[in-house]
Amino acid sequence: MNLLMCALIVSLLAPTIQRLPPLLIGTWNVEKPYNTPGPIGIDDKEEHLILGIHIIYSRDHLHVCGKDVPAESLKVESLSANEFLRKYGFMPDVIGLGKATVTEVTVGASHRVNACNLHGVYGAPGAHVFMDKEEHFVIEIGNAYYPLKRA
Repeated sequence: MNLLMCALIVSLLAPTIQRLPPLLIGTWNVEKPYNTPGPIGIDDKEEHLILGIHIIYSRDHLHVCGKDVPAESLKVESLSANEFLRKYGFMPDVIGLGKATVTEVTVGASHRVNACNLHGVYGAPGAHVFMDKEEHFVIEIGNAYYPLKRA
């Protein structure tokens, strides 16, 4: 087998590192959650811990609570306001997002990474994030929605 063929096989078998959207890259502070309809799985103690979190997004991972969460599995999906409503039960403007297209980003396997020790249930805060064209960013943790503010 020639060298070119070997390189092709290796590149096909190697895990692909995904890239996070460029607008998301940077350091963020978590702010007080929005009031949303439906049950919320976060208690007061957990909310207090979440409000003190700083999240750093880089091209291929997020860093939260002293741990790196690689973007080995990255899902980026565009949702219209109606698609967002069907999926989450409320319009995106309830959490400060515009009524146009919302981009939903899911990083890594948050159900397996307990980065912040929140009873092992919520994985890595920041692994599920929404953004709109106005560059407003919101993370979801336990069905609670927290705006992000650039640090």
